Amino acid sequence: MRRRIYTGLGAFALVAALAACSSGQPEPDELDGPQVTITAGPASSSEGDSGSSDSGSDASGADGLDLPDGIDRAEYEAKVELAREVAKVMSTWTPGEDLNWTASELRAREFMTAAKADEVLAPERPASGDQWRLADEKGATSIPFVSQNTDFDLPAQTHEDKQALVISMNVYWSWQTPDLEAWAGRSRTYYFSFTDEEPYKIAGYTYEDG
Repeated sequence: MRRRIYTGLGAFALVAALAACSSGQPEPDELDGPQVTITAGPASSSEGDSGSSDSGSDASGADGLDLPDGIDRAEYEAKVELAREVAKVMSTWTPGEDLNWTASELRAREFMTAAKADEVLAPERPASGDQWRLADEKGATSIPFVSQNTDFDLPAQTHEDKQALVISMNVYWSWQTPDLEAWAGRSRTYYFSFTDEEPYKIAGYTYEDG
């Protein structure tokens, strides 16, 4: 049975339409239930499942994966690793040094297109909430655990004869102090879109807090 692991630009068109609602979102420890934080940009041209790459092969059907048209296994794996790294960076905070939750997204701008990076703006107010305050008081840093999320399937669309690839990562983080005291954190699911050509960059993203 094949797993379909892509979504299309239609999904990110929806994300872009909702992006105006992204400012002033509640922080992770202030949420009453599942909430969506949106920050996305259009796809542009210019750690989970992984295996050996073969840049000359079309991997459709390999290991049960159903890859989008025009995307081979090497490209897929490169983008999975990029998504994994960005999810890790975006889920790492040290409240004693970071002003707020958006600090991690600012650090991840090096992985984004210039246009997307310019859209990442941090609020001037410091973070609040019990989770952040406790980590700040104890000098803790978040420790993210990242895994690929293949349990979603949104409509695929083609763009310039190529289906858009969206890769999702699930992250759970705990907090840990320098003397190894640790406690549970929260979870978040990320969705990333990419540029078409190497070196690959993040063209857009959105996430849901658990």
